[in-house]
Amino acid sequence: MLTIRTQQLEALAEDAGERLDAILVARIIAHLRADSPELLEGASESAHIERVRGCLERARALGLQFASSMARFSQLDFLIAPGFDSHPQVRAALAEGPGSADERLESLMDHVPGSVWRELRTRSTP
Repeated sequence: MLTIRTQQLEALAEDAGERLDAILVARIIAHLRADSPELLEGASESAHIERVRGCLERARALGLQFASSMARFSQLDFLIAPGFDSHPQVRAALAEGPGSADERLESLMDHVPGSVWRELRTRSTP
């Protein structure tokens, strides 16, 4: 009989999670490249990978669970501004209110004033 220790299971799960993250990162970048290639101009592939990985970390810290939500969060980071979620009004809309974190992300544009989005876009424009 084969015995797998807890430590081995944890290592297998961690490796699988890393592989799934790598696939998700590649898909997000491919989607951005197909839909909005101008958002990727001026930075290297490795910079894009690191940025999307950072987005995934922040998305998980906010409680996002679905890959589609994490992809949307990453897309907003590229479309609006890097670190858009650090703005107090955006952060509050993502952290508070009814529903899951994934549901709050879906309704984010409705709960944050247009002036905040304009401010964030202005700050990110060189």
